[in-house]
Amino acid sequence: MAMLCCSHMWVWEGHDPFLPFILCRNFGVQAFGKSLKSQLNFPHKCPIGQIQMANTHNSIVSGCNSESRGALVVLEGLDRSGKTSQSSRLLTYLEGLGHSVELWRFPDRSTNVGQMISSYLSNKSQLDDHTIHLLFSANRWEKRSLMETKLKTGTTLIVDRYSYSGVAFSSAKGLGDEWCKAPEIGLLAPDLVLYLDIQPEKAAERGGYGDEKYEQLEFQRKVAQCYQVLHDASWKIVDACQPIEDIEKQLQELVLECVMACQKGKPLANLWSGIDSKTHGDTCFTNPLQGGSNLENKFMMESPKKKGQNLNLHAQICTQESPPQVEMEPTAKKRGSNFTIEEDLLLISAWLNISLDVVEGNEQKHKSYWRRIWEYFHKNKTFISERTPTSITSRWSTIQNSTEKFCGYLAQVESMHQSGLNEHDKIGKAKRMYQESHKTPFQFDHCWNMLRCQPKWLEHCEKQRIKRIRNAITSSPSTPELTNIGQDNVSHDAFANLERPLDKRVEKERVSKRKNEDNMSLKFTGILNGIEEEKKTNDKEIEILEKTCLQEQDQDFMKKEQEQKRIRMKKEQEQERLCIMQEKLQMEQLKEEERIIMMDTSSLSQIQQEYFHQRQMDILRNQRSK
Repeated sequence: MAMLCCSHMWVWEGHDPFLPFILCRNFGVQAFGKSLKSQLNFPHKCPIGQIQMANTHNSIVSGCNSESRGALVVLEGLDRSGKTSQSSRLLTYLEGLGHSVELWRFPDRSTNVGQMISSYLSNKSQLDDHTIHLLFSANRWEKRSLMETKLKTGTTLIVDRYSYSGVAFSSAKGLGDEWCKAPEIGLLAPDLVLYLDIQPEKAAERGGYGDEKYEQLEFQRKVAQCYQVLHDASWKIVDACQPIEDIEKQLQELVLECVMACQKGKPLANLWSGIDSKTHGDTCFTNPLQGGSNLENKFMMESPKKKGQNLNLHAQICTQESPPQVEMEPTAKKRGSNFTIEEDLLLISAWLNISLDVVEGNEQKHKSYWRRIWEYFHKNKTFISERTPTSITSRWSTIQNSTEKFCGYLAQVESMHQSGLNEHDKIGKAKRMYQESHKTPFQFDHCWNMLRCQPKWLEHCEKQRIKRIRNAITSSPSTPELTNIGQDNVSHDAFANLERPLDKRVEKERVSKRKNEDNMSLKFTGILNGIEEEKKTNDKEIEILEKTCLQEQDQDFMKKEQEQKRIRMKKEQEQERLCIMQEKLQMEQLKEEERIIMMDTSSLSQIQQEYFHQRQMDILRNQRSK
């Protein structure tokens, strides 16, 4: 795939002619062309507005017929989480079961675009963050048509990294979520996403870490946070710190179930084409910046109306929604640094969590309330930040005001009920209205994503709406504000269906009951402590007896050792005495034999001569035999 400048006209050569249409539709011809032109060194005189595109599609696959097809299974996770190993194992497993299966990896470095990406990842070239994101997206679009054909013909695709990686990594660089998702809209949606969950610190300990551009611990931490936004119903989270065999078995069960569902005619779908119809699960008031790579604390891009109908909260909502106009402690007049996204998210988490104290939450004074928020902020921060209570309050005021206004514009767009607009289009239109009215873009997407489905925020918006209605009745209607009109149209369904917080009296009864239980627990604890002390005393006595027994055994052993040593010495002495006696006998025998040999037999009788002669012969025979 390549873009060529021929006769002053941009020509796209690649596997899928739909790709330039998508990129130009979502980013505009000028923006897309200028970005690639500046990075790929195209001639500057080529008119960017003239782009030749053939066979462009008016629509993308929204489903598939009921026939059997292959499954699209995606493995996602941080670098060195084990995706490559497990995808290869899944390939072998499915092939062993007789399934038609292929293993794909993105980026596909065999294409021209893939080679440019490979050069960038290996630090051999430098590209603008926007450009490299578009190249990653283009690399996936190159395979889109082939991917659909493979799936429809019954081939299951195991894909190592997909669009989620592109959005997570680019968002970690500071690019907006909406912008990052735009070029991915229209790609095939996975039937199953397997997220190998591992803490960045654990991944950094694995072999080969740091070989490529993105394998940096701090950056991987940001990527892990960005993955939280993308989690949806198709995701299955698997602990990547388990033994490889356990992970493999768990993945096999999930993939086989998915493959069977697709063989029964599960329809194909497009990625992020119906965001408001997805079900992401419940959202809780927790700190999204803690817990490493844990995806349980997540905030999602989801319609407040849909989300509100599914929430089931188990915490009290505080009545203090707006920052107090009270005197804070003296602070320096010097302006501090801008708030980071991490600080904003932690501030929102503090605002949500502080009101969870049902007994105390609704009776807090404004100053103490915001003091607690400030304390929560500094207690739970995982980064360097020295914000004062005043700066915390001021920042929340800015976030609240801007987000309220944006919600008002979004409510106006939703109230128009325009056909053909999906959730993404509505959000984009609301942002344009905000920018036209305030002469500045909306900068709090991350805050809105976290607040939009939270009951406390929805209750705050409802109270503000009622307050504006009352003010409108008592004031002149000739100067209505645009944002007030928009916010009055906010749907009530999300708020009406929320589970109401626990009653203060009920909660106090629960606290009293817990105290009684604690008193009983203390009594039983005293009894158990007495039993424990008695057990310790008995254990000490047993230990003393065991030591005494061991000492006696040692003494007996020493006695036995000494006795055995004495017996050995006596035996050795006896053997030595016997050896001496034997040597003495041998000497005497030699002397006797020598006497017989030297004996003169001439004076002896014939019989004596024969006897001694025979003895002499026997002696000689014995000597020769020796």
